[in-house]
Amino acid sequence: MIHFNIFGYPLMIHSSGLFYALGIGVGTAVWWQLAKRAGLEYKRVLDYIFGILFFGFLGARLMYVLEFGEHFENVWQRLAFWQGGLVFFGGFIFASIYLVVQLYISQREKFWQWLDTALMAAVLGQAVGRISCFLNGDSYGIESRLPWAVSFPVLGDGVLRHPTQIYEMLAYLFIFAVLLYLYQRRKRDGEVLFGGLILYSLARFLIEFLRYHDSGELLLNNLSYSQLISLVLLFGGLAGLVYVKKVRLDIAGRG
Repeated sequence: MIHFNIFGYPLMIHSSGLFYALGIGVGTAVWWQLAKRAGLEYKRVLDYIFGILFFGFLGARLMYVLEFGEHFENVWQRLAFWQGGLVFFGGFIFASIYLVVQLYISQREKFWQWLDTALMAAVLGQAVGRISCFLNGDSYGIESRLPWAVSFPVLGDGVLRHPTQIYEMLAYLFIFAVLLYLYQRRKRDGEVLFGGLILYSLARFLIEFLRYHDSGELLLNNLSYSQLISLVLLFGGLAGLVYVKKVRLDIAGRG
C-alpha cells in the first residue's frame, strides 16, 4: 500500500493495482508506437483499448468464476469483483475475440499488421502486470528450496515457494525481445502474431507445472485450465504460422 497526501487529503493506492495500471499504460504506449511506425491509423489504438479493457475484464471475471466456482456461496459473491478474482486467459480470450472482430470490420486491409503489433504490446503489458500478482500474492508457486524462493505474507504459512509470477515476467520480457527482433525482419504479416502465440503458450504451459493448484483445479491428466488453454493456443499458433507461410503474400508483394 502506498500512502501520500494531495492538497492535504490522504490517498492510498494498492501497489498491485498500480502495476496493473502501469502494465495497461505500457502496453498501450508500445502499441501506439508500433502502429505509428507501421503506418497504421495509430490514433485508433485508444478506441480499441477501451473495448479490450471492457471485454477483457468481463472474460477474466467469468473465467475466475468458472474455475473457482466452488468457493462461492451465492450469485452476489460471484459478482463481487472488487474483492479480487480475475483469470488472465479469460480476459485474453474475450479481448481477442473483440479485437479480431473489430479489426476485421474496420481495418481489414491491414488486419494482420494490426494483430502483429497488438500481440507484441500485450506480451510486454502482461510482463509488467505480473509484478502486481507478485506483490498481491496471487498465482504463487509450489514449495521450493531454491536460493530465490520466497514466502508470501498473505498466505501466512511461511513456506518458501517458487516465485512463478517473476518467472512469467522474465519469460514475457524475453518473448517481447524475440518478437521485436522478428518483427524487424519479418517476411509476412502474421508471422509475429502466431510466433508470439507459440512462445507465450509454451512458456505459460511450462511455468504452470511450478504453480500451486488445489486438486479441484486440475483437470485432464492433472493439467490446469491454463495449461489446456495454452495447448489450444500452441496448436492454433502452429496452424496459423503454416497458414501465413503457405497462403499469405510476402510483405514485398502486399497490395
